[in-house]
Amino acid sequence: MSAPRQPSPPPVLEAESVSRSYRLGASLVTAIQDVSLSVASGELIALKGPSGSGKTTLLNLMGLLDRPDAGVVRVGGVEAEGWTRTRARTCGATSSGLSFRASI
Repeated sequence: MSAPRQPSPPPVLEAESVSRSYRLGASLVTAIQDVSLSVASGELIALKGPSGSGKTTLLNLMGLLDRPDAGVVRVGGVEAEGWTRTRARTCGATSSGLSFRASI
């Protein structure tokens, strides 16, 4: 008989069905729509895509620098909705590392 299986820890960072739009003059521009991404502890990810595809917007949401119009961002399994800016900055600085690099 084998030992009972331990539940998996929650992802370090998780975005579930997040969307974000911005006003540009009289127009509403959708930067990302219904995007989900989960990052496990110790996992390294890279986002690649053409200019304007929403990479920076997604990183800003997952780094708690911005808030989604829809969907949920979780840090360590805890929803970040309603967190103060101070708590979000503190948690983002201690829980994850984001690196923005541009191609030369």
